[in-house]
Amino acid sequence: MVESTRDPSGAVVQVQVTCADHAEADLIADALVSASLAACVHISPITAVYRWMDRVERETEIELRITTTRAARDEVVARIGELHSYDLPAIWWSDLDGGAEAVEWVVRSVRSNGTARSR
Repeated sequence: MVESTRDPSGAVVQVQVTCADHAEADLIADALVSASLAACVHISPITAVYRWMDRVERETEIELRITTTRAARDEVVARIGELHSYDLPAIWWSDLDGGAEAVEWVVRSVRSNGTARSR
């Protein structure tokens, strides 16, 4: 059994954002993983209910859950902003807890200071 541990450095974060469709979600996911800005990206269809311009809207969107490091978070957010079609993409992040091996894998997989780390 892998021991679950709170990452004391807060090194691993999950960034969440929704996209208009699968093509946009795939574009963003591929860009982040290819650039070693994310260790992995989970892509899921969801139904969103929200208020926009004084109307309640209901749409199918595609949710991205991006596993990255705190050090890369701001660059991930900036890259999403460059590629996203929404006027105001709702980008959220939170620290993750996980097993020590998973935390180490994420940290090794995401580049830091402009250089890709070995895997």
